Amino acid sequence: MRIHSLGYVGVESPAADEWLTIGPDVYGLEVTEKVDSSGERVLRVCWDDRAYRLALHSGAEHKLAYLGWELQSAKLLDAAVAELRAAGLEVTEAKPEERADRSVRYLYYFTDPFGNRHELFSGQLTFEGRFRGGNYQSDFVTGNQGLGHAVLIVPDIEQGVEFFTGTMGLKTSDITNVGGPFGEMWFLRAANPRHHSLGLMGMNGMNGLHHVMIETKNLDAVGIAYGAAQKAGLPISSSLGRHIGDQMLSFYARTPTGFDFEIGWDSVQVDDDTWSAQYFDSAEGWVGEVWGHEYAHLGINPTVHRVGGEEQ
Repeated sequence: MRIHSLGYVGVESPAADEWLTIGPDVYGLEVTEKVDSSGERVLRVCWDDRAYRLALHSGAEHKLAYLGWELQSAKLLDAAVAELRAAGLEVTEAKPEERADRSVRYLYYFTDPFGNRHELFSGQLTFEGRFRGGNYQSDFVTGNQGLGHAVLIVPDIEQGVEFFTGTMGLKTSDITNVGGPFGEMWFLRAANPRHHSLGLMGMNGMNGLHHVMIETKNLDAVGIAYGAAQKAGLPISSSLGRHIGDQMLSFYARTPTGFDFEIGWDSVQVDDDTWSAQYFDSAEGWVGEVWGHEYAHLGINPTVHRVGGEEQ
């Protein structure tokens, strides 16, 4: 099975409405509202012509609700579901109202070994030419590369890597050993040129969403967002800098909804036929960044919880 791309992310939070402001004013994104089949009001954040890429649901706590993975056709989706079931996973076909809630034509869902919900879909609603961002630089790298990437903290990195590569078919682009509480980090790609659609950070006893990344086509958009985030009072989790692995120039801010949001520019493109996995080890002198990305040590994200539900 080769998943095509990361299509959407859903998050629950008591501060979901904050995205009505920070979406357009800080990041140049479009925010719309939808009432789902249960009567719940959902905020949808768009950065291309898809119906949405990030969904914010009201909830009592900050937490990841689901990750949506795109398959390129109903036939490929059916084949992926068959593979997951053959591997022993319980995969549920969504009801018509659930498909309508996600604005997709076909939808199945299951949970990973840590209890995170994953959705496989095909045929997401698209509005050609509709997207209107919050500033003149609102133009993002999506299309065949999906929304960007998400990074999860998982309690067992070896189990996580085995599941996402062995069962879900993602491929390894980079492995880093950063030391400290996180140890190894794995950067996994889907069947598209994006360096990674999913990152895994191992942290004993912890599980949840660390950050979501979007990639702009304009360097100025990163600078505009950097200034706007500071003006809006968002804590800067990591200052402007450029990563070694994917070469992304970016910064991170801690959002009111608990997870960090990274906006970046100029990532490398991966040729799936020629790319070889890279390994970077801080114990061998690797410094982690080409430049910048000074971390503010804000503590663990509120969207990350102790396994079993007890917060850190």
